[in-house]
Amino acid sequence: MNQQNLIQGDEKPGLLASLGGDFDIADLCLLGVLSGRDGGFRAGRNGSTSHLVVTDGALVHASCGDLQGLAAFKQILSWKRLEFDWLPAAASPDLPSNVRLDTSWLLKIARWRQQETSRADGLLSEIHLQDLLSLLARKQETGILTVAAADRVGALMLQDGRIVQADTDEGHGQEAVDEIFAWQDLRATYSRTASGPLAHAGDTAMTDLEKLIDEQLGEIDSVLSSSIVRLSDGQILVERASDPAFTPPLASYATVMRSHLEAVELLGGSGTLGATEDLLIFLEKTCLLIRMLGPDHFHALLLASPSNPALARYVMRNYEPFLLEVLERAGR
Repeated sequence: MNQQNLIQGDEKPGLLASLGGDFDIADLCLLGVLSGRDGGFRAGRNGSTSHLVVTDGALVHASCGDLQGLAAFKQILSWKRLEFDWLPAAASPDLPSNVRLDTSWLLKIARWRQQETSRADGLLSEIHLQDLLSLLARKQETGILTVAAADRVGALMLQDGRIVQADTDEGHGQEAVDEIFAWQDLRATYSRTASGPLAHAGDTAMTDLEKLIDEQLGEIDSVLSSSIVRLSDGQILVERASDPAFTPPLASYATVMRSHLEAVELLGGSGTLGATEDLLIFLEKTCLLIRMLGPDHFHALLLASPSNPALARYVMRNYEPFLLEVLERAGR
C-alpha cells in the first residue's frame, strides 16, 4: 500500500501524543533519530531515572544512575518494561556526549532484539506517525499498529514493514490511511505478531552472536582468527578463522587466562590492582589480543603483522555491551 501520498503540509495532523507496545529503548532512540528532531528521552523503571540524548542523527548521551555511555545504554536495554517522556531539544537537559550510536548501529540493535519481550509506554511530541512507520519499515516488522484520536480508532496491519491493510470506523484501505493521518494528537500502540515459527531463544541468541562477530570483523583489518571462549572449560562459542589451524590454540588460552586471574589474586586481587581488561601478546609475525567478556568469557583475536592492536581494542570495546547482552540471553 502506498505510504508516500500522505499529508505533507501542516505538521499538526499525524503528530503522536503517546506511544506504547512492543518497543524498547533502542527502538525509541531510533525513532528519535528518524524523526530528524534533536531531543531526548527520560526513561524510568521502579523509581530509576535515565536520560538519553539524540542529536545530529545519533544517540550521543546515555546515563542511568552511576552508569554512563554504553554501560548505561545496556542497562536500560535490559529493562523489560519502561515508561518514558520525549523531551524536545529546548526541554532536554544539557548533558555531555559520552557515546555515539548512529542510525545504522541503532537499527542493528533494534533488529537483534526484535524477538525480545519488552514494552515501553510514554508521551511524545514533535514526532509524526510517518516517523513511526519508517521505524517499523526499517525493521521489517509484522504486527498491528492501533491508532486512536479523540473518539476515533483505526488499525494498520503491517507485513515485513509494509502496510497491507488499514481500517477505521468509516474507511478501508488507502482511504483509512489518509483518514488516520488527518487525525491529531494520536495515541499509538504497537503489537508484534509472529510472521513464522519462532526460534528457540538460545538458538536465536547464538545466531545474533555470530552476526555481531561478523560485523565486528568487518571493522578490523588483518584478522587471522577470532573466537569467543568460555573461561571455565575453554569451549569455543563462536569462531572465525582464515585458517582452521589457528582456532584450537585460541581455545587453549582459557588455561592461560585462568592462571593469570589466579596470579592477580595472589598479587593483591582486583580490588588492589584493578580488573583485567585485556592481555596483548606480541609474537614475531602476529599479535594476540585477549579481552575479558564479563567474568565468564573472553574474546581472543589473532592479528597478522603489521596490524593495529589499538584500533582492534577500540572496536572490541565498542561491541562488548552487545556481546554480553547476547551471551546472557544464550545462557552459555
